Amino acid sequence: MNILKLPTIKLNRVNGKKYMYKGCVRIWDGKRLRCEHGRQCNLCKDCHGSGICVHDKFKATCRECDGSSFCEHDRRKSTCKDCDGSGICVHDRLKAQCRECGGSSFCEHDKRRYDCPDCCPSDQRFKRFCRICGIKKTNRPSRICLSCDETTIERIEYTVKNYILPKLQPPSSNDSQLSGKICDEATRRADILWIGQDRVIQVEIDEHEHKDREVLCELSKMDSSKWGLHVDDQCKPMFFARFNPDGCLTDEEFHDRCNHLVNTIQSCFERKVTPDNLKPQVIYMYYSENNKHLLAAREKEHFTVIII
Repeated sequence: MNILKLPTIKLNRVNGKKYMYKGCVRIWDGKRLRCEHGRQCNLCKDCHGSGICVHDKFKATCRECDGSSFCEHDRRKSTCKDCDGSGICVHDRLKAQCRECGGSSFCEHDKRRYDCPDCCPSDQRFKRFCRICGIKKTNRPSRICLSCDETTIERIEYTVKNYILPKLQPPSSNDSQLSGKICDEATRRADILWIGQDRVIQVEIDEHEHKDREVLCELSKMDSSKWGLHVDDQCKPMFFARFNPDGCLTDEEFHDRCNHLVNTIQSCFERKVTPDNLKPQVIYMYYSENNKHLLAAREKEHFTVIII
């Protein structure tokens, strides 16, 4: 294939066409010459560009070669707070991730760009969102979310939520707010949480009484849920409803249990509370009397245990 010599006058060059320049094949992109692979010449690994180090990385970003992108604190200069990096905003955050500065990580819908089904780049949308509805995020191998997968049996937790939530006021959190930590410092979310002006109510749907869980973890879960709240909410009286949905023989029995849970939550809203009573009340519903978690909670002086 005969490749023409690069025209001296830019107006005579064709965008995207290959030319010979100093014995090498170059591509004109309308502004500058690129290598035959369509990349910046000095940064092309296939062309062994001058900007590539012996470790096959960009020289500027290679720590082993003391790349110029790193500061004396061994951080990237642009994102180093101690060096007043250009990537740090006036709120002492990364500019791209600061909502107040209109960071580029957020889209016009005030969501992180990669978490927004409308604004997520097309090459990432299929990887991150359900391939049927295109709205819910999923990391399942089938790329189909639980709501769209007709072969998936609904978890009992969601069956309970779908039944009781329409009968109650909207919660502050529905498995969506971090409220503490459990074993191994893993963050956790309350199944359902209401944060009111004078009280906090948390509902945990404990399949099979959580018999397979460690006692210490279950006790720590309640402690960390309270002290993991905002400091203004930690001083409010707190109610825990630990609800066991399993063991029902009929749908009618299951619905009776769920209605009982609704009434219990309503009573927690209506019960008189005093700011000086910070001892959490733990309500165990449909737990067996010899359950290890129930017995352990009874022994703790900082819990008031109620069995229903």
